[in-house]
Amino acid sequence: MKKQPEKDVVVKWLAELEASRASKERAGLSKRIYKFASKPSRQRPQVNIYKINRATGESDSVIVPGKVLSIGLMDHKVRIAAMEFSESAMAELKRANCSVVPLKDALKAKNAKIIV
Repeated sequence: MKKQPEKDVVVKWLAELEASRASKERAGLSKRIYKFASKPSRQRPQVNIYKINRATGESDSVIVPGKVLSIGLMDHKVRIAAMEFSESAMAELKRANCSVVPLKDALKAKNAKIIV
């Protein structure tokens, strides 16, 4: 079986998670995210916007160790970090004034939620 090269985003995420785990800063959170992010792309979570909307409140920080898809509506602002976004999901998040942040910033948030 031939192994496919990883996308640059995945390699970057895994490197940031390794650095966070090594520095013991939010090591437990980093370990849980690494567990999902290191899986093959077919096994990584795919999360729809309605699920993020239902599980979060105003101004929450969200980490999705996979891809964000566009089914549903977002009715409040969130800070979100994800490995990938579909084009229509990005449009919906932009419409709801949500901010897409790098993983480093999301890991620093006190009440970051992992949604899978």
